[in-house]
Parts: sequence; structure tokens; C-alpha cells
Amino acid sequence: MDVDGALQTLRHEFVDVIVSSAIEPYLKLVNTLLSAISEDAYKKKKGL
Repeated sequence: MDVDGALQTLRHEFVDVIVSSAIEPYLKLVNTLLSAISEDAYKKKKGL
């Protein structure tokens, strides 16, 4: 691998870390909402 390729890979990994860190709270929120919706649907289905 040449230096340019290594730098491109490093930039890609750096951007990936930044983006992943930025969206993590939103992923947690969406997962919490999906869990609540799923639990609500289960309770309605079972008549609880």
C-alpha cells in the first residue's frame, strides 16, 4: 500500500469514528422507541 492509499484509509476511518459518535444518541433513541412500540403491540395482542 502506498502513502496516499494509507492516508485515504486513515481519513475514512477518522470520518467513520466522528459520524458514528454523532449518531449514537439517535440510534439509542430509535432503539428505545422501537422497543416501547413492540412492547405496546405485544400487550395489545395479548389483551393485557
